[in-house]
Amino acid sequence: MATDDRTDLPDAVEFLLREHRMFEEMFARYERLGDDVDAKRHLFREIVAELSVHEAIEEIVVWPEVRASVPGGDELADRRIAEEDELKHMLAALDRMSPADAGFDTKLRAFGEEVLRHAREEEEHVFPALRQHVDAQVLKEMGAALEVGDRVAPTRPHPRVPSGALAQFVAGGPAAVLDRVRDAIEQFRARG
Repeated sequence: MATDDRTDLPDAVEFLLREHRMFEEMFARYERLGDDVDAKRHLFREIVAELSVHEAIEEIVVWPEVRASVPGGDELADRRIAEEDELKHMLAALDRMSPADAGFDTKLRAFGEEVLRHAREEEEHVFPALRQHVDAQVLKEMGAALEVGDRVAPTRPHPRVPSGALAQFVAGGPAAVLDRVRDAIEQFRARG
């Protein structure tokens, strides 16, 4: 049996950096949409899905490795997870609104600033620690796991699901299926 030696896959840090740049671009693009509520609604759905997937797969893949391999990893992971839990609540509140609602753009702008601040914190504190304390092959394997998770994780925020890899693993699967069915129904209705 041949091993999967796909060197084209990013390692975990490269994957996460790519996602952070995507979030920057999405929030900037939203700002440029002006008064186009339909385009804003569509882009906001993308933002919700991408951020929800990102946080879920980080909980399953990244934080357990940070805890296991990085000195002081529990504290480092706990701080970032607490921030992510707050972001999930903010995103869930926004998800109950519409870009047509008064104050939505202001709230989304503040949320986006928090997301990007959180991403910078990860880039400054978490990513260097991963590079220093986790073997390059393990980072590659984590990157492959993140790629797979990116295709199957929940696409909506679930702030009531407890944080942690086990909770995401147990609750994430059913939530992902329901989220993706809901997404498909909304896309179908939007076409009609």
